[in-house]
Amino acid sequence: DGFGLENTPRAVVGIDSAGDIIRFDGITLPRETPLADHLTRGTVRGGTVGPVSEVQINGFQVAIADISAGEWVFRVALIRARGNDVYRFIMAVKEMTPERSATFEEAIRSFRFITPAEAALARPLRVAVVEVKRGDTIASLSGRMALSDNKQERFMVLNGLTGASDLRPGMQVKLIVE
Repeated sequence: DGFGLENTPRAVVGIDSAGDIIRFDGITLPRETPLADHLTRGTVRGGTVGPVSEVQINGFQVAIADISAGEWVFRVALIRARGNDVYRFIMAVKEMTPERSATFEEAIRSFRFITPAEAALARPLRVAVVEVKRGDTIASLSGRMALSDNKQERFMVLNGLTGASDLRPGMQVKLIVE
């Protein structure tokens, strides 16, 4: 729904053009701690927690609440997984519209563990160092990267390039590949 995603070591974060944010991450929470209790105890510092709803989604126990803090509204869903593992979806918006609420609902309803067959198909990305050949361009080299979007921009950042004139035959550049 218009979110540009960034995968960091600790979370997947999406930001849209209006500045709305959605975050998916994980925390450790003792199994005996009710999800609703955790939501009401300082999930957002200085925030006012609204009513907590507790539901089942795809077989998982889920607690959801809106938390107001300043000009922001945070909709937080905690999903109890295995053992002490709890996953969080957090949406931060200036106004919780019906459209944003539907986006959040769609996100939390998508939560599931991947199957062993899906896990077997997953391939990690790696960095390859290649030598620039005569005729190579930022477009041709970045086109070889195993990324779905912003290939040229990411190629330039990865290699510290500011423009096409920085690319010279014989130099070594990094590519993200499978």
